[in-house]
Amino acid sequence: VQRACAVEAARLRRLFAEEDDAPDPLVHELHACADVAQRRGVAVDIETAAVIPAVPPEGRRAITDLAIAVLVNAISRVRVTVTGTVDGVIVSLVSDSPAEPDLPSSPAWLVVDSQRDQQSLWVEARWNTT
Repeated sequence: VQRACAVEAARLRRLFAEEDDAPDPLVHELHACADVAQRRGVAVDIETAAVIPAVPPEGRRAITDLAIAVLVNAISRVRVTVTGTVDGVIVSLVSDSPAEPDLPSSPAWLVVDSQRDQQSLWVEARWNTT
């Protein structure tokens, strides 16, 4: 129940952030989603690399839904890397999740990969402009 509430709280924060006038809406919305994990004491580090292209709202929602799934399952740390590429954006998340989170189904235009070892979970979402 606590995780379900945390997911919905993060989604609400993202919805509020969608209406903000921010120079980089995707990063701004990821910070809003991370707040729920940070309130639980999880250290969240969000880094950007290169110029982040404009991602439409439906793309940002799909990406942040994946991030929320990882953030609410993390024990103590999550690193989020947002990288702008020539043809889109890549968002990578690495966390110390104890179990495989229930990742939401992604639209066909969002490529999602995940891997886990004994101590870490890695999830990557790729959105292309074409």
